[in-house]
Amino acid sequence: MLTVYRKNLKKYWVLGISFPIVIVIFIPFIGSLWPELSEQMASFQELLKSPIYRVMLGDLVDLSTWQGMYFMYIFMLLEWVMIFATIFIPARMIASEMDNNTLDVMLSYPVPRWQYALEKFSVYLTYNLLYPILILVTTFLTNELMVNMGWLLAEEAVDLTLVVYAGIGSWLLFFALGSLSYLCGMLFLESNKAMAFSGLIILGQYMMERFGGIVESINFLQDFSIFHYLNASAINHSGKLPIADVLIVASVGILATAGAIFVFQKRELA
Repeated sequence: MLTVYRKNLKKYWVLGISFPIVIVIFIPFIGSLWPELSEQMASFQELLKSPIYRVMLGDLVDLSTWQGMYFMYIFMLLEWVMIFATIFIPARMIASEMDNNTLDVMLSYPVPRWQYALEKFSVYLTYNLLYPILILVTTFLTNELMVNMGWLLAEEAVDLTLVVYAGIGSWLLFFALGSLSYLCGMLFLESNKAMAFSGLIILGQYMMERFGGIVESINFLQDFSIFHYLNASAINHSGKLPIADVLIVASVGILATAGAIFVFQKRELA
């Protein structure tokens, strides 16, 4: 059972753990800089009110607090990694097999096509679970270190409940965006075209969220962007995980994944 899943889990383990490790390394790094940066953040906050920075960084948080700085830098970095990963990885899962003329070998496994496609995508989802898990663990350890070193008061530590909420939201965004990219891969079955179209969709969604947030006349565009939902900064402000956003993002992911598997099941692969 799960032969395809286990084989690909082993095959892509280096790539699968590399990006999460890059993200979590920045947590203690930024924590070590906090004592020197804390006094400068108030003046820096004014600079970030520029519309140019709003386009680049999205909703701003209070950088005069450790939690505000943490949510801005860590989840901004995670968002950029998310854009890169969702454009290039899911789109190539099946398309690269076609490029290398190895798909017929892969499909020789005694499993139906839909199961093969689902197990391949499940590897992507599994490795994306490392982001919320490693971020939570590293944040806890960094909080403890900063308090013990006297760099931070215990009541000023990052709220781990909000980190859990933001981690859940980020994983669901990886799922929804990745499923759209996976659908592009199934539709085109050629890596360059699949990545081009997944990039067009995902970057288009990102720009709708960013520009829609600063230009009042096009605010409505944000409602059509997946990046508008389960935003880590919004979760930090509200202090809760919005269930409506969860349902919207999860629905997009489920529908796009089902569409990708259906296309793969039905199309000719000669």
